Amino acid sequence: MKTFVIRYRRTTGEVECTEFVDFAEALRLRHQLEDENSDPDVEIVSLTSESLAMLKQTHRRYFLNEILAPKP
Repeated sequence: MKTFVIRYRRTTGEVECTEFVDFAEALRLRHQLEDENSDPDVEIVSLTSESLAMLKQTHRRYFLNEILAPKP
């Protein structure tokens, strides 16, 4: 299993996703980002999943901009 730290801006759908194999390392980053964040529009979460593709299915709201983007 992998852990993903997601920084998500609710109003724009902007997302930054970092993948970790080490759960503890992911939690450290999440806590660091939370400590640095003062914007209530930004959501920071850590989620565990088998893959990024699976995460995009189970937590698709974080990836709606990517899913809804026109395909070239």
